[in-house]
Amino acid sequence: MNIRADAAAIVTQVVVQKKSLDDALPDYLKKYDEARDKALLQELSYGTLRWHHKLDAITKSLLTKTSKKTDVLVHSLILVGLYQLLYLRIPHHATLFETVAATHTIKKLWAKGLVNAVLRNFIRGQEKILAQIENTPNTNEFAGYFN
Repeated sequence: MNIRADAAAIVTQVVVQKKSLDDALPDYLKKYDEARDKALLQELSYGTLRWHHKLDAITKSLLTKTSKKTDVLVHSLILVGLYQLLYLRIPHHATLFETVAATHTIKKLWAKGLVNAVLRNFIRGQEKILAQIENTPNTNEFAGYFN
């Protein structure tokens, strides 16, 4: 089990498959016994969806032309990693380690380097990247996945 992988799967179900968060989340919460694990899964899922527009704009700014058409689950995993870096008090090294480890859980080993590079590049250039996307439409609005 990997909380980040499960959060990415939930985000993918909501964004791509148009499943409601209320329908997607409970199946994954059942997998965890610890209250703190359930709380983290819920936070990562809700938070990533809440800030989806902004996180997606950041991700697209960090991906190269050849990697822009990446797998949707890997894309969601990157969004989850960026959410942690921007909004949670999880140390950067832990976010990197756990998010990259999630590529094994989702059986996308080819994406290990991509996820690592995107998250590290964001850490290095966070101020510049955030300034670049500041004027992108909808990036400062909540995504409408809760309606």
